[in-house]
This record gives sequence, structure tokens and C-alpha cells, in this order.
Amino acid sequence: AVLPRGTRARRAAPVACAARTETEEAKTEPAQAETGADAQPAAPTKPKGPVEVTMVLESKMIAGGLVRFKEGRTPANTSLVVVDDVYDEGEAYRRGLRRGMVLKAMTGTNGDERTEMWELDDKVSLRYIKETIRLARYPMTMIFLEGADVRPTPAEIAAVVGNDAATASMTESEMRIARRKAYQEIDDSRNDFPLVGALLALVIVPPIVVLALNSYFHWA
Repeated sequence: AVLPRGTRARRAAPVACAARTETEEAKTEPAQAETGADAQPAAPTKPKGPVEVTMVLESKMIAGGLVRFKEGRTPANTSLVVVDDVYDEGEAYRRGLRRGMVLKAMTGTNGDERTEMWELDDKVSLRYIKETIRLARYPMTMIFLEGADVRPTPAEIAAVVGNDAATASMTESEMRIARRKAYQEIDDSRNDFPLVGALLALVIVPPIVVLALNSYFHWA
């Protein structure tokens, strides 16, 4: 339409545009709400490698079969002391000890039994660890590794795949120990009584026979 001269044109209110914008916002908000409702919390990331777990245990919490240890192997074929089983109603279990943990260090050995920490090396003796725990006079601070890579022992390998594979997985020290054990078993199982009896017979019987003949024939 033609406006009279001297009249200013006024901009019309953008009603249609505003309605369209409100409609688009109404469509967008539910989508955002749905996205927020469907969003799942990020899963916690697991730590890479073994995790150190420190706890204080007493001998009475471990002795009597409450906690059992066994020998293990690292991928580099070095010795480990591994938790074989834990009584699930015992105090050690309540404090966090679990099956498969690897003993890394502990107090109660050399020096100050209450404070000096001893870190296990590749020459660790399972028997020594058991005796140390049994004779401990004070609570022991023990550091375990959870999630460590543990290989089966030669005995466990032999039980599954045979003695050849078990022998291949043994260290030189273990092979020497195994040979000594085999020799000891042979000595224990060998019966030397027949040989000893024969030697005694060779020594004792001839003089007796000679004396008997002499008394019968009256040899001068």
C-alpha cells in the first residue's frame, strides 16, 4: 500500500519468524533432554600394571591355614611368593588380602622387626617366608601386588602338559634342586639289605664252616 507523504514506515513485528524460532527451540530441547537422559557415566579406567596394596597383618591372621602361600613365576622366570588361598571369613580377607596377590615386601625379618622393610628378590624361599610369619613377634607390614602377571610353577605345568614342558620352564637353580631331590628319592627307595647280607655271609660263614669241619674230622 502507498503511504501518505510525510509518514514514516514502521517495521512489522516478526511474528511468524518468532513463532518458527519458538517451534524449533521446542523441538531441540526434548532432543537435548533425551540425549542427557541416555548419556552413560564414563567407566572408571583400570590402572595399568600391578597395584601395590599395603596392610598390617599378624601371625594369627595367617597361621592355621587361614592364608596359604605358594611359589610362582614372573614372565622372566624368577621366583615369586603368591597367595594361594585366603579364608573368606578371616581377618586377613577383611583387610583386603585376596587370592593371587604377590608378596613384594614385608617387615619382621632382619634388623628392626617392626620398621625395617625387606623386599623379596628372585632368590626368595617360600619356607623362609612361612617361618618368618610363624615366628613373628610383632604385627607385620606387608606390601602385596594385585594384578601381577604370574606364571604357573613347574609342578603345575607338569600336572597339565607333562614333565618335558615343566623341565623347559625351570631355572638352572631349580634343575639342580630337582636333581638332588631325585637322587635323594633313589637313595631312600633303594634296598641295600640283600647286598649287606651277602657281604656278611661271605665274612662270617666260611670260618664257621671251617670250625665245624675241624670239630667233626678232628683236624690237627
